[in-house]
Amino acid sequence: MRTLLPAPSMPDPRRPAAEEQSLAEFPAGLRALLDRELAAGNTIEWIRAGSHPAPPIGACVMLARPRTTSEPLPEGVRSYTRSSSSYSDEITEGVGHFYVLTPPGAPPDMPSMDAIRATHAPPEWTPPVAPTPPADEHIVLDIRGETIVYHAGGRHTYVRWTYTNGHRLVRSSLTHWQGAGPGQSVAMSPEEGDRVFARVLALAPRLVGTANIIVEP
Repeated sequence: MRTLLPAPSMPDPRRPAAEEQSLAEFPAGLRALLDRELAAGNTIEWIRAGSHPAPPIGACVMLARPRTTSEPLPEGVRSYTRSSSSYSDEITEGVGHFYVLTPPGAPPDMPSMDAIRATHAPPEWTPPVAPTPPADEHIVLDIRGETIVYHAGGRHTYVRWTYTNGHRLVRSSLTHWQGAGPGQSVAMSPEEGDRVFARVLALAPRLVGTANIIVEP
């Protein structure tokens, strides 16, 4: 339990001599501020010589509560608000050898990791309405089992397929039509690619034996 200490201008036999000496060296403006705070019911948490932010030749007084009084600071005294886990207000005078500090405020709320992840997640792929498929439409797995080949209208295209960490189809891998002959490659528009991908997604469960397919952008 903290004990209300008398004003620093009055020596207190309960304080160690070193602390009394530190208080005796405080500039008049800071002493006046401490007198006000102690008279208003605030208390001193600790007194330390050479403690940050004071230099070795100075000292700090930590109040037990934020400033109780609302009067203007004494002449020559200035105050800074710090975002620190050690203290909140940093009150000093002159060249900044002596300080009156107030305890730190409550820590800020932790950010929501779910919200952060949501802002970086790729947009969900929405399949478009597909037209009536051609009669020769079908899909097969390539020989390595890592690509689905979609055939339709005498052409074919490739969609990346993985199953090591869940069954996944990769939309961005679908980019070109391949013709019947070598070198017959035609780029797809994004809209056509979405339509073809929707057909692959609809046909894939029967080919791979599961409807639990994850779509990757």
